[in-house]
Amino acid sequence: MSIAAAEGNLGDIHIRREAAKLLESYAENGLAYTGRMSKSYVQATGLSHRWSSTSSAFTFVAKLVSEGVRGRAIIVMAPGPAPLSAGIVSSSKRMAIALLFSFLVLLGNKLIVLGRALRGKAGPALRAERLMESVADMYLTRDESSTKLLGGKAISAPDLAFKDYRRPEVRVRKLFLVSLRHDRSVSTAAVSRLLEAARSLDLEPAFVVQVREDQEINRSLAEKFGIRFEGWDEGVSHIEQEKLVMRLYSDCSVVVSDRLHVLLLGARKGAIPVMVDIPQEEKLHATLDKYLSPQTVELWRDDGIVGIDASEQERARVYVAMSNASNELDGIIQRGVARFRERVHTK
Repeated sequence: MSIAAAEGNLGDIHIRREAAKLLESYAENGLAYTGRMSKSYVQATGLSHRWSSTSSAFTFVAKLVSEGVRGRAIIVMAPGPAPLSAGIVSSSKRMAIALLFSFLVLLGNKLIVLGRALRGKAGPALRAERLMESVADMYLTRDESSTKLLGGKAISAPDLAFKDYRRPEVRVRKLFLVSLRHDRSVSTAAVSRLLEAARSLDLEPAFVVQVREDQEINRSLAEKFGIRFEGWDEGVSHIEQEKLVMRLYSDCSVVVSDRLHVLLLGARKGAIPVMVDIPQEEKLHATLDKYLSPQTVELWRDDGIVGIDASEQERARVYVAMSNASNELDGIIQRGVARFRERVHTK
């Protein structure tokens, strides 16, 4: 399994950690491809002693083929977005991977695809993805649009960040956390109204960084409005930053973000998630609406909607939605694994 993703994204680490734990349940040992990920990133994935890792794509593929020719490999495609690029190089690479996996499946190996989110409709790339879907023992997407695009046996399932959810302890929560993407613009007038809404709820507003690339936008807004900023300082490891963020979420009443896993990890710790909505937004609605139905605010225009329901009734509703999604995900995985084992047993 490849654990390589966005270097500074704690959400990517969380879902890869969950994928690795799942694989450990059904395989004696694992090999993780780390690519250019830092030592700090790799350590944060929490791979057990049963895993070895390599940063070399050649070594990873060689080991995969070596085990594959004996028909004893379980190949896991890690969760996350999968852009269907029209570029020749990208499409060719995807098709080569699909053909390799198809060949290995024919030799008796297993292919599991987890939490795939397809973006785009480029023909060659989509054909490669459909080929992988057709040979996979289990292919899970994290939204209905990806499932419909594939048109085969793929199953829509909750994101892996829902996995093994446990209702948080009852505690006093006084924080109102905001975490915004670095690549989207917001109206400072709307942000100002949002912070006023937080104060009207008797909550302390603060900006927090879960994705390192978001440091400057959140820092600048915190400085502009003179409020607390919990950033990702230079030299702070992924493990240390994750501990900081999770501690803040545990004290948080409401978390507002346009980052999927800020909302989900915040909700795991008991915060009420509020989605920052934008026109034609696809990722958040596609992944969350079915399972969580989060509140939304509009920060892209001066007169955007910024009202927040921070009631305990809303928190209780979120608890139930998180539990239901977690149970649904567990059921889907268990049924998929049962079919997987049945096929192994009959061969």
